[in-house]
Amino acid sequence: MNYLLLAPFAFALLSATIATAGTSAHDYKVLPAITKSNLSLFPIVGGAELNTAAFLTLDEGLRSGQVVITETGTTTTPLVRPSPHYPLPNPSGQVNRLALLNNSDRPLLLLAGEVVTGGKQDRVIGVDGIVPPKSEPVDRLASREFAAAAPAASAALAGTSSYATVMQNPEVEKRVAFVAADYDGLLRELRKVGAKGVVVAINGQITWADVFASTSLLEKYWQKLIRSYAAESLTNAGSSGDVDQKQAQAFLDLLQGTREVTETEPGVFRRTEISGDGYKVFTLSSLLPKAEYTVHMAKMSYEQTASRNVRPLLRRP
Repeated sequence: MNYLLLAPFAFALLSATIATAGTSAHDYKVLPAITKSNLSLFPIVGGAELNTAAFLTLDEGLRSGQVVITETGTTTTPLVRPSPHYPLPNPSGQVNRLALLNNSDRPLLLLAGEVVTGGKQDRVIGVDGIVPPKSEPVDRLASREFAAAAPAASAALAGTSSYATVMQNPEVEKRVAFVAADYDGLLRELRKVGAKGVVVAINGQITWADVFASTSLLEKYWQKLIRSYAAESLTNAGSSGDVDQKQAQAFLDLLQGTREVTETEPGVFRRTEISGDGYKVFTLSSLLPKAEYTVHMAKMSYEQTASRNVRPLLRRP
């Protein structure tokens, strides 16, 4: 893995950040929001529609048996759970070792925030990544690259240390499903307009944006995404403020930053994290032959504490 760190200074990134086959950040347009209670979703349209059919998702791989995740010989099972979409710290510094094997003929796409279970501790995929086809066993589910131990659940949901257990709580699951169900029909509308992502606002505050290289890839992740947005809206329940389309567009357009960290696995992927004033931008670009484009971009709002430490506002479990 090659690492490139740019010391803090202002630089213009903009179109280079999510450039996809000639598409720049300014090619994306935010549509009016669909709002229910304290959760608002602004569809993102525009840009080139890329062929992402070659990529295998974690759920697809686990269901078919082509992807195996093991811990001391025990195979894990897939979980579709709302979860964080940003690198999570491992509070203990140690987790039981897991290995991932991609036996398929397709590159495996791992999306930050996906949850896998096995052994003594749930795991949350820490950052986006790509695993080449027919890979050797990869010990990435115990490293900073792809995973961290699942953190303790929010007290607003339940008092247990297992993230998956919390989300299996019938009352919590009922509440999340109820909120997410309000947006099931939105997927049909997103498909009609060729949307590739959404800007998310909770209580009138823009907190997140997800953009994919194709509408079909957004569809594959929609259930996980909408459930994560729904869970976040529940843990931040309160009076709703006002946020408009113009503000959502401005949030999506602003991709400049003061610090950039890039990690590259030659010939496979490039992952970039950009820190700006009150936000971070994460991009995953494929470097695979015939698929050299940005697969996923996420932007997260932050607030600055008095000590200048960055505290995440979104994706808390």
